Amino acid sequence: MRKIIFILASIFILQAGLFYSANAQVTKVRIKVNGLACSFCAYGLEKKLKKLHGVGKVHISLNKGLATLDNKPDQSIEFANLKTIVKAAGFSATEIAVTVQGVVRKSDDIYILAITHSKDKLILENNEKLNSLLSMLNGAPGVISAMGILYKSEKAETGSHPFELNITWFETR
Repeated sequence: MRKIIFILASIFILQAGLFYSANAQVTKVRIKVNGLACSFCAYGLEKKLKKLHGVGKVHISLNKGLATLDNKPDQSIEFANLKTIVKAAGFSATEIAVTVQGVVRKSDDIYILAITHSKDKLILENNEKLNSLLSMLNGAPGVISAMGILYKSEKAETGSHPFELNITWFETR
């Protein structure tokens, strides 16, 4: 009986994990980094960034001062503590851009992007791209893929990241 329960529980957990991971939410993160001067510096930063959940590949460009993180297959990159991680490595992150998938919703006169299969939400900066997106969605919530720059938000609501996303590109699904 214990074996049957164990097998059924394992199947349930495996299926739940596959359902959750089938839609990677944050697939790419680009960080502009100040202070990168040598390949040893880049290697130290790369080691720290690879420890972050969901990070697969890390590419550091010394010439551009840019760190690019790609997600592991079927996982989402956790980006909430990126500035802290970069600072702990001895550098400063001046700009963080993400590519993310989620659903646009309105909450208390603020539009948010609820990240697919996650409790995370990003506040969407009110700009021309957001207005264009909203007109395409025509008032209905819709799944989108978007790329944008993260900013510290003054409008953070309960359950949302303290970030606002300034959309620079999007596509509806």
